Amino acid sequence: MAAATVVWKVVNPKDATRDDIAMYSGRTVEHNALLEAGDYTVEATTQDSGLTPIAGAFRYVELDVTVTGHEGGTLFKSKGNVNPKEQRFVAHFSVPVERAPAKVDIVCTGHSAVRSIHFKACLLHVPLSLRAKGGDGKKAAGPVDDKPAVLPKIAWKRKLNATFPDHREFAVSAMDAMRLSMLGLRMKQYIDAETGQGRLPVMNPFKKSDAGPRMGVPLGGIGAGTIGRGWRGEFGRWSIIPGFPNYSTVDANQFSVFVSQRNGEGKATVLSPLRPKSKIGRSWNFGISGTHSENHSLYPQSWTEYKEPDRDVKLTCRQVSPFIPHNYRESSFPMAVFEWTVENTVAVEKTVSLMFSWQNGMGEPYDMAGGHENKHFSTELADGNHAEGIEFKYNMPSLKLLLEGVIERSATEKEKMEGEAPDAAADAESKPQSASAKEESEKARSATVNEALHYEIVDPFSMAICATSDDPGATFFHNSKFVSDGSVKGEQYLSPKKVWDSFELNGTLSNSDSMSPSQEGQAIAGATAVRLKIPGNSSRKIVFSLAWDNPVVRFNSGAGYFRRYTNFYGRNGRNAQKMATDALEFYKDWIKQIDEWQKPILQDANLPDWYKLTLFNELYYIVEGGSIWTAGRVSNDAAKHAKELEATPVLPEKETYKTVGKFGYLESLEYIMVNTYDVHFYASWALAMLFPLLEQSLQIDFCEAMWVEYDIEWQTLHSGEVSKRKVTGAVPHDLGNPGDSPWDLVNSYCIQPINCWKDLNCKLVLQVWRDYQLTGDVAFLRDCWASMQKAIQYVSDFDTDGDGLIENQGFPDQTYDTWAAMGPSAYSGGLWVTALAACAAAAKILNNQGKEKEYQEWHERAKRAYHEKLWSGEYYLYDASESDHFDSIQADSMCGQWWARGSGLPSLAEDQCVKSSLRKIFDYNVKKFKCGQIGPVNGMKPDGRVDTSCLQSVEVWTGTAYGLAATMMQEGMVEEAFSTAKGIYRVTYETVGYMFQTPEAWDDKCNYRALSYMRPLSIWGMQYGWEKFSKTIRPHPNRDLLEAELKQEIEKMNKRGGLLKSMGVGSSWQAESSNAVTPTLRILFVGHEKSFRTDLFLACWQRRPVTSEVRAQFQDSTQAHGSEELAAGGMIRYELFSIGSDDENLFAMVQKASVVVCSFSVTSAQTREWVENTFCSRLAASDSRKPPVLLAGTGIEIRDDVKASFRARADVNREEPLSKEESKTYALDMQTKFPFIKAHAECSTLTFKGFRTLANTGLQIVTSHAKVKPADKPKAGEELPEAGAAAAAKMRERDEAGCIVM
Repeated sequence: MAAATVVWKVVNPKDATRDDIAMYSGRTVEHNALLEAGDYTVEATTQDSGLTPIAGAFRYVELDVTVTGHEGGTLFKSKGNVNPKEQRFVAHFSVPVERAPAKVDIVCTGHSAVRSIHFKACLLHVPLSLRAKGGDGKKAAGPVDDKPAVLPKIAWKRKLNATFPDHREFAVSAMDAMRLSMLGLRMKQYIDAETGQGRLPVMNPFKKSDAGPRMGVPLGGIGAGTIGRGWRGEFGRWSIIPGFPNYSTVDANQFSVFVSQRNGEGKATVLSPLRPKSKIGRSWNFGISGTHSENHSLYPQSWTEYKEPDRDVKLTCRQVSPFIPHNYRESSFPMAVFEWTVENTVAVEKTVSLMFSWQNGMGEPYDMAGGHENKHFSTELADGNHAEGIEFKYNMPSLKLLLEGVIERSATEKEKMEGEAPDAAADAESKPQSASAKEESEKARSATVNEALHYEIVDPFSMAICATSDDPGATFFHNSKFVSDGSVKGEQYLSPKKVWDSFELNGTLSNSDSMSPSQEGQAIAGATAVRLKIPGNSSRKIVFSLAWDNPVVRFNSGAGYFRRYTNFYGRNGRNAQKMATDALEFYKDWIKQIDEWQKPILQDANLPDWYKLTLFNELYYIVEGGSIWTAGRVSNDAAKHAKELEATPVLPEKETYKTVGKFGYLESLEYIMVNTYDVHFYASWALAMLFPLLEQSLQIDFCEAMWVEYDIEWQTLHSGEVSKRKVTGAVPHDLGNPGDSPWDLVNSYCIQPINCWKDLNCKLVLQVWRDYQLTGDVAFLRDCWASMQKAIQYVSDFDTDGDGLIENQGFPDQTYDTWAAMGPSAYSGGLWVTALAACAAAAKILNNQGKEKEYQEWHERAKRAYHEKLWSGEYYLYDASESDHFDSIQADSMCGQWWARGSGLPSLAEDQCVKSSLRKIFDYNVKKFKCGQIGPVNGMKPDGRVDTSCLQSVEVWTGTAYGLAATMMQEGMVEEAFSTAKGIYRVTYETVGYMFQTPEAWDDKCNYRALSYMRPLSIWGMQYGWEKFSKTIRPHPNRDLLEAELKQEIEKMNKRGGLLKSMGVGSSWQAESSNAVTPTLRILFVGHEKSFRTDLFLACWQRRPVTSEVRAQFQDSTQAHGSEELAAGGMIRYELFSIGSDDENLFAMVQKASVVVCSFSVTSAQTREWVENTFCSRLAASDSRKPPVLLAGTGIEIRDDVKASFRARADVNREEPLSKEESKTYALDMQTKFPFIKAHAECSTLTFKGFRTLANTGLQIVTSHAKVKPADKPKAGEELPEAGAAAAAKMRERDEAGCIVM
């Protein structure tokens, strides 16, 4: 409030007598002068007088303020008290011109012991003439920001009344359930054991997530705990403590608005379309529909525009948190700002109040435990603007903690490796610190793991909200405490209804102050409000902030670290008020830095808009993924810890990866392991590009942890075998579990024998090298050099045949931990080959010529073996095993190439082979799976079927999809890259609503596995590829190949009537003759009955009956033409026709078809008899051409119903339908009897999906039969190498094994 005239004042001095009190106590003070128009404030303060109070007497002064207009109507009424504990009472009111002069009555009631209180009260007046200048008549603190809000052009957008389908978790197939049954049993036993010992299991698949399609941009910086905020505005998903997210929505945490109406009255509304059933929900007006409100999210900001509840007033809330790349100070701050722009769209002045209410707590049951305290505060900001708020002191429970000891690492082999460093100085710098030397406090913790120390401690926690406005006429109100939930005992406790009644009356609060702790069974909240008079057609701003101070991150073991932000605000947990006011001071600078960072990307016209918003929004996980950013270890000694809390941290002169602190985040909010390394490998591009010091610090932690060895054996859950938890030389899977003791006890993952994984060591080498490439930090590379060498040496033991290439061991021994590989594999082998190249490059930088030559020769041998054993002639095989899925096309098979090209290393293979592999993946894993609309499936067979060998082969992985897109980007396949990534965007942000909780995976129905996952941060690998290679790669990233193809398909279909699809498989191929015939694949559907034919055509996009004109087209061709063009890789189209068994031209049509889909019904023996004894037998006896045949079992959609009917009524005159296995046996017998039957399938004929399945399968048969190559016709000198000898031999074995079975 600006400086003002004192209208009335009363003082009770410290030496007051009862006679002094009688002068005003219990009396109404009436003023001879009436109140003129303007703003007024009643203030009362008190403190102990130093006199001894009367025993048992009350010690407070009560004020009752009533203001009436000249016409007699009540303008304002407020009541409160002051005492030595609750030291301030403030009431604000205004007298408008039309109601002046007004009269004020102030009743002061001093109770019996009031002489022991020093008390003073006054009434201050700011005339209307001073509103725009400031209260003292001088120039105001700064110009009023009257600019309307500007919404971002690029952001994720949704109306607040929009809906998404409920999220569904993936369902395990019956086959996978059988495969994983013992894993499930052992998992249940593991969970029970961990929880029984006070620890937290790393995952619990039996516990369903409380999330849903409601998440939005979270609040706060990195590593300080976060508070989630849904896109509809609700506050939920509390992640203050990593690993323990709470999805509760606190109903008291709201923004509410009061607007004066045209009739002179006012209306108050909570700005939420939700309708809670709590005490808040019943007493406050949740009155907006969301129809006229829209959220725009672009992390770390969001904008919500409200064109309701008042059509004359538009509200825009801009939310911003300090997530600022390369800013290692403010990016750690636990705070957020909400800048509200209030726009009066009519010519009449409007009175608008905004209220921010907040509950003292985290949405936990402990919020009602009692002992929590709220306190009002006010201050002046550096810019001269006034600010007021509420501070919340949370009474954290004392914890009885179990602290486990530290295992000393073995340094013998590490020192041996370090002896090969270039010089002694390099030796000293390259030695990773031992576990006992990391922190001074850890020296006292070198006990064995089985030793424990119990102790109790309370970690402080506080929060604060604050409000300001640059409008000098702004009036501030508050209620420091009201009961938001639970019982309201006595009149001294404000209920939610009383708070709302006051706000609804005129947009004010009663300014009640109460610092007494909450009672057990009560949750308490506070509220602050700002009221403005907004001239017609003008805008004003009201700004709120939220901050929280939880200085210690504590794990279940009892180990604790100070959070990074405490370096700048202190460690005592009493700094929330300071942080909240600082947020108001500095948020505009945050916005400036964020805009400068995002602007080049947002303004790049060559990037699709959907990609830009996805790129930034996926960064939410760095903050909300249970992130931890430390500033030193917490002492376990109670006395030392008390001193630590009050100590002033010493800051380094320059921030480096050695001083910046430890960084950790969880694999998923459902898989709670810190820095899961095989997954961070993908996600690390975001950290490396935006916060490279944190990325380097993380890599140093893994380099050190690699040397650790534990004498702990445990049962691996997948196989049940016993293995060691950690051995020297094996890079750990993770750095621990927050339910235990991260950094002290690594490798909390126990599903597979993790020391035998093939990818982890390779990934350490590649990440260290990539980080050096990005930073140019030779000291960092030198620090990691010994660990890089050890990593390679350790994993080289898995090269069992000495060809330089490592072999997988027949169990899931890499990041795909249910998808087994045996022998050399495209994924693990590719990482290994590239890691050897990285070691050679690092040795060159470190001037170690001997190691450079060794690794270079090793790399060349491994690269030759990789190609020889895995190159099929078109793509790299999944592995070189005897399994049924050895020839699967793995979407992530070129991961090694991604890192080779991105890190400036030699290519994994010849460029033609790399691009051919990527085209194969795009054509099969992307295009053939749900038409590319939901992302690439992990595994696809070369016959166009999904690889169903395990749970993960049938999934879409969001993070690896972005990695695949990044690989394509770097190889110049820009359109393919964005078309691949768009499927992930589409599911996440458009159709299902996984935004701000992107899962690890989904199945073909988009049912999720592992919400809120680390790996999708790999989209920043795409951005790195774009920034590095955009000048050399071909343009048109905004062209979605899948959508373009679909559009062309429909256009051509409309023109030609019977055309279903045109496939451009050779865009660079040009016909030598203008008279060249476009090869056409004619797929003919035949069935026993006419009705069956009709069912098939009901599924067609456009019906095409078999007319005489169509028959004439067949008769004009001597055979299915186009075989030469097909073999050359030319343009292909296919057409579909249907004919019944009674058509006299049936076999004439068959002779001219490229492929025949012959259908039988699983519920009709008559159809099967016709297929075998009439159709197939007659075709076999014919001397004419025999096209390949696909045998299709139909009617599966009614199979179960017919079977049930058959069993219920034995006399039904109908045969029992074939089961799936019986149908398969029948088809296999038919394939043996009639060699022209090349495959069989089951589907429903009544759906487009079933029809398309048959059509695509038929197409695959005929293209395979015609030896069609889907790759471009190569130019001279660019021919693809022949398949590797070993790979070719395996494929010959496959082809000789028989026909395809679906």
